[in-house]
Amino acid sequence: MSRKLSIDFPEDLYYLSKDIWINEVDIDTYALGITDFLQKQLGDLVGIVTPQPETMVQEREEMLFVEGIKTDKEILAPAPLMVKKVNESITRNPELINEDPYGNWIIEIKFIGVDPRDLIMSLEDVLDEVYEEVGFVEEELGIDEDVFGQEHEDSFDDEYRDESSFEDW
Repeated sequence: MSRKLSIDFPEDLYYLSKDIWINEVDIDTYALGITDFLQKQLGDLVGIVTPQPETMVQEREEMLFVEGIKTDKEILAPAPLMVKKVNESITRNPELINEDPYGNWIIEIKFIGVDPRDLIMSLEDVLDEVYEEVGFVEEELGIDEDVFGQEHEDSFDDEYRDESSFEDW
């Protein structure tokens, strides 16, 4: 019996890791949220802690803490940034992210002293991170089956080898 894991990574967003997406909302301002992959790992979300607006966050400092029923995740800033805005409806109702992780941003940020295009990962690299983590979990749990299944690998090879959308950004 083959098990499959359905994870969505929309092509119209940009990814800083397998856990974080960004989308430009204004000049130098980006909405930031967590990916479908991360929200599925955390389970039902029960809390999100963010810095206050106008807070400077240095590279590798905590910019989000997300609490789920399965586990929690501290998300570190990939570069120096300023939190411009917090989505209060999400911090009050974090379960909305479980319903639509890409339609619900958590914070708006401005990168300081770095071009965000230098931080963006190709979709192929993001999916490689996912494969690596899922493979590690399978190995730790002694699972012999590929949770993505052959069907997913084929669509990955055909659909995500072209990175032209990232080159245009």
